Amino acid sequence: MADAMGVQRLAGDRAIADTTLNIPHPYGDGMAEEWISKHQETFDQEKGVTFAITRKSDGVLLGAISLMDTSKGH
Repeated sequence: MADAMGVQRLAGDRAIADTTLNIPHPYGDGMAEEWISKHQETFDQEKGVTFAITRKSDGVLLGAISLMDTSKGH
């Protein structure tokens, strides 16, 4: 949840949302927290994993990448 503000900032940028299939625009308040809250369950069910992409020098959130529809041996 510590990244929610950064997610909101990035996903709320129309230029970023326009380059994806699954970021709605406008990206309303609370949407980042809702999205983040689903990650652990998806991982625990072995359905996918989402990683934050951060700048090494200062930890600033730059984006995210997800691997979805995963299964053992896949």
